[in-house]
Amino acid sequence: MIKSLNRLIGLAATTIFFAILPTKVSAATFSYYASSLFSQSGAYASSQWGSDDPGPDADWDATSVQSDQTAMVFGPSVMVQTEGSGTGDVTLSGSDLIIEVEGSVNGMSTDPTGHMESYSGTSTVQAAVTTGIYFQIDPEVGESIGDPVRIDFDWHGDLDTSSGTAAHIDGGFAGDTIAITLNDYPAPTSFDPAKAVWTRAGSSAQDGLGDDLWQEDGFFMAAIGDVIGIHMGAGADLNLDGNGLAGADASQMLELTASPVPVPGAIWLLGPGLLGLWAVRRGK
Repeated sequence: MIKSLNRLIGLAATTIFFAILPTKVSAATFSYYASSLFSQSGAYASSQWGSDDPGPDADWDATSVQSDQTAMVFGPSVMVQTEGSGTGDVTLSGSDLIIEVEGSVNGMSTDPTGHMESYSGTSTVQAAVTTGIYFQIDPEVGESIGDPVRIDFDWHGDLDTSSGTAAHIDGGFAGDTIAITLNDYPAPTSFDPAKAVWTRAGSSAQDGLGDDLWQEDGFFMAAIGDVIGIHMGAGADLNLDGNGLAGADASQMLELTASPVPVPGAIWLLGPGLLGLWAVRRGK
C-alpha cells in the first residue's frame, strides 16, 4: 500500500512539472517571395540666370534602392539649388524582417527671382506587376507547412515639413491605406483589403503644419507557408519661389518577428497518465 502511494505521489509531481513546462517548436523564418522596392526623385531650378532640369532618377530592387537628383543654377553672388532623395531597404535575418522607405527634399535660394521644385518617393511596388512586396514564411527543422506561427509587428511613421514643402506616408501604389496582408500561396498581384491583418490610414503634412511621429505595434497569427504582403510608401515635394531654405522628409519603418507557438503542457500528461495507470495496476 505504501509503495503504491509513493508511486502516485511521484506521478503527481512529474505530471505537474511537465504541465507547466511547455515546449516550443523552432521559429519560422522569412524569405523573399516577389516584387520589389521602387524609388524615384526629380529636381528643377531656375532663375534670371538660367534653368536646370536633369530629369528623374529611378531605382528598383528587392533589397535596397536609392534615387537622387539635384538641380542647380548659379549667377553673380547668387545660387538656386534643390535636391530630391529617396531610399528603401529590406533586411532579412532569420525570423526578423525590417522594411524601411523614405523620401526627402531640400532646397536653398539666394536669388529673389529663383524658383525651386523637387520631389522624391519610395514605395513597395514592382511597376505594372504588383502593388506591394511579398515574403514567405518558411519552416525550420521539425516544422511543416500549415503549422501555426505568431507574427509580432512594430511600425513607425514620421513626417517633417517646412514652408513650401509637403510630405506624405501611405500605402504606396496600393493607395492611401498602409497595410500588412496575409495571403495564401501564390500571392496576389494587387492589394486585397480582405486579406489585411493590419491597416492604417495614410497621413500628410505641409508648410510645417501637421508634422508628427507615430508608432503602432501588435501581432497576428499565421501559418508556415503563408505569404505576407507589405504595402507602404513615403514621399516629399518642394515648390518655392524667391529666397529661402526649405526641406521635408517622410519615412516609414516596419519590423516583423516570427515566434514559435508553444506546445501546451497538457500534451505531456498522456505519457505520465499511462505510466500512472500501469503503476496502480502493478501495485494491486
